Amino acid sequence: MSKFYKSSTTNLWVVGNTASVPLGSCILTITGTRVEIKTLQGECILPRIEITSVQKEDSSYYATVAELQTVGLDFFFSASIGGASTKLRIDQSSTGVVEEDGIVNFSISIYDIDEGAIVLADIDITSISAVLQKSTGGAAFSASGITQPTFTKTDGLVSCDYRFLAAQWINGDIYKLVVSGITADVDGDTAHVKLLTWSNTIQENANVEAKIDTIDTVVDGIQTDIGDPSVRTNLKTLLALLGNPDAAGKTIYGNIGDFVGQTNLKTLLAALGIPDTAAKPLYTCLVTDRLDQATYGLSALQVLIAALQTDLDNGTDGLGALKALIDTLTTNSETQPQIVERTTAVLPASTNTAYFTVSGRVLITEIIGEVTIIFDGTVNSIKLINTTDVGADVDMCTALVVTSDAVGTRYNITGDPTDALVETTSGCSIAQAQAMIVPAGTIDLHTTATDTTGSTKWTIHYIPLDSGSTVVIA
Repeated sequence: MSKFYKSSTTNLWVVGNTASVPLGSCILTITGTRVEIKTLQGECILPRIEITSVQKEDSSYYATVAELQTVGLDFFFSASIGGASTKLRIDQSSTGVVEEDGIVNFSISIYDIDEGAIVLADIDITSISAVLQKSTGGAAFSASGITQPTFTKTDGLVSCDYRFLAAQWINGDIYKLVVSGITADVDGDTAHVKLLTWSNTIQENANVEAKIDTIDTVVDGIQTDIGDPSVRTNLKTLLALLGNPDAAGKTIYGNIGDFVGQTNLKTLLAALGIPDTAAKPLYTCLVTDRLDQATYGLSALQVLIAALQTDLDNGTDGLGALKALIDTLTTNSETQPQIVERTTAVLPASTNTAYFTVSGRVLITEIIGEVTIIFDGTVNSIKLINTTDVGADVDMCTALVVTSDAVGTRYNITGDPTDALVETTSGCSIAQAQAMIVPAGTIDLHTTATDTTGSTKWTIHYIPLDSGSTVVIA
């Protein structure tokens, strides 16, 4: 007999006899005498699970499975199972739109995650159920009047090449194929392949060709209206003529706007104001009549720009003076307090792990850790170590026992290396009493044991003591 255990706080399933084997995050569904487990690694079905007991957290028992499914507490399932289903993996082929009288391959790859493809002799399809149905014009799916597929097997594969006969299928039909009842022998145990479904639509090529002909006619009309830029020496495409930028949100309509919604000037022609005069296209109106005009055109603008450049070059009030101010601000900002945050991570396993990298000399004014996932109860102690690039490593505090610390527990140091790491279980706490000068190297978290679940996040406040000194996540 094996036990399934689910934690209501972590959504972790465990199954095993004497020793527990973690399955990872998964969903378990009870249907009759089957238990279906969906995991991050794949999907499988465990057959003929006899539910003999359903146990509450207080060791009492639920009267029925229905009562169990209405609550969110931790619980156990006792059942007789093998280990095959945790090793079985399957891959289902994909299908696209199907043409009338076209052939589609439906295939199921079956393999052992450790050993590879399941051999032909270990795949059983004697009880396979392969039901193909169709829906026409929005009606309910039905298998009436259509040929059913026949699946065969080979090493690592169960498959069928099925022809959608034109006499049985019409344009716009939706098909649905459901396959179940396949089993495989994995290490002497029988594993059941989950129910698989394929579905898509039937499309007739003649309809597509008719739509293409319509598109061709419309495009020919558009080209007649636009003209043929390809005969030009320059700007041979509509894209080149329009000069539309290759940037997000820069559509022509978005840039021009909606003239119809205006009270006046409701067309682009009206807004541009191009006169109905021979030899007066927009280019002539803009360039010859306006931009090249000596009083108001680009030449006059160039004179104004030159005057602005002279003012900008002024050492007292120009760009040179502004740069000097910016350089001063940059120098001052380098010695301002900085904050570095390291996201949550599982505790190191009985070793040192570099959490932060220090370049140059810095002044650590605060270092704070916080538990994000509860520790698993393993007797364990932690401390912070300054591993230096030059010289011996130095403890930043002495070790603190953290065996079963809960989520929200915080850790910080006093600034005295001989003091233990300070622990605060809730509420406010005393900040670091004195700053620590830390040289180039790393700041490591050291553990004395391996905690498989406990995780923490850490934050450092520091002030650079040298230009360019930094603390970053290791």
